[in-house]
Amino acid sequence: MKQNNMNYKTIKICILSMCMCLLLGCAKTDVVEITTEEVDVTEENTNEEEAVRVDNVKDFLEAIAPGATITFSPGYYNLSEYTEEIWNKEGEEWNRNHPYVKLRECYDGGIEVVIQNVDGIFITGDLESAVVTELVVETRYGAVLNFENCNNVVLNGLTMGHTQEGVCDESVLTFVNSTDIHLSAMDLYGCGMYGFSAMNGSGNVYVQSSIIRDCEAGPFYITEPIGKYEFRDCWLIGSFGGGHYEPVNEAALSFVECSFGEQETNYWYFNEDAVFIDCQWEEITEYPDVEPEEGDYLDVDSLELMPVNGREEELVDTYYAYMVVDQQSGDTVYYPHFTLQLSEDGTGYCETEDDYFEFTWYCEEDILILESDIYYYLTPYVGRADGYDQIWFMMQMNEDVIWIY
Repeated sequence: MKQNNMNYKTIKICILSMCMCLLLGCAKTDVVEITTEEVDVTEENTNEEEAVRVDNVKDFLEAIAPGATITFSPGYYNLSEYTEEIWNKEGEEWNRNHPYVKLRECYDGGIEVVIQNVDGIFITGDLESAVVTELVVETRYGAVLNFENCNNVVLNGLTMGHTQEGVCDESVLTFVNSTDIHLSAMDLYGCGMYGFSAMNGSGNVYVQSSIIRDCEAGPFYITEPIGKYEFRDCWLIGSFGGGHYEPVNEAALSFVECSFGEQETNYWYFNEDAVFIDCQWEEITEYPDVEPEEGDYLDVDSLELMPVNGREEELVDTYYAYMVVDQQSGDTVYYPHFTLQLSEDGTGYCETEDDYFEFTWYCEEDILILESDIYYYLTPYVGRADGYDQIWFMMQMNEDVIWIY
């Protein structure tokens, strides 16, 4: 197995040095066939009459419209500094005066940008400059940019992420009911729950020569997809999970000459929902349906009960299942597909291979309680691993006991 040893800085320099405006054309949705024809999207999307160069957030928001070509001057753009200021001054009045872009308040009081009902928009950094063009937001509960009901969207040569590290509840980019999306020479990084989310009938997404790195749950979250999703010459590295893809007959997912990090490799190497051509993989550390070698089992007796009242902040994290034990038969499955997210606002979600549900959580008498349509009770433990204290939960779900860390 070939291991990818390129570091982030080297990858980033390689990508940002490319003046990438060549993207993939739309192809058949048959997952077995991979597009080889490339299309110059600059000719298709650039309208000289609508082209504008911006060097501040205000001008960027004012320039958003169907058919617009927007080029950022190199530099660092904190969208939150302007959007929060203008929201406090004008609020909904600002939204009423801007038909194609809205400001939306997030759970933590931050503001996110929502681009709506735009057909044909090209947003790019200055790839001829050695200085990175970076767009960030401060809120942990909003995306850097949202696209809703948009078509023919091109993002090129931009670095994007959240300013705060740690638990984040939103992706870097979010696409809802949007199609024909081209991402080229992009650097999408965590803190972001995912690099991008594509939902509610979004499709025909082409990602080329881009990095998606260090995200909380993986490089992407794709649900209710249509059409084609194709990654070509991309680096999916450093995230804490492999992401999420909901396979349906109306969609196809493929990776061509892409490099995968450790967690991304563990999730995708054995996955049959996508086609992989000439990809590079890290060393596999988790094998599906394979039990650990003798001596590698979790020693439950070594764990100690952990008092949690008043220590809720310590529990905020993403957890993964180590093993599921059938209480009736004693059968044990190791490394199951199970993710538990506890957010600092008291909300969270649980995702298994067959189910997904959201909940609110709180502690009561040293028990963690997940409140959804039904209640789940988790007993917290602490154990030593590699010289550090590690939090574990024992969770009962139906007839199974799940050990999570």
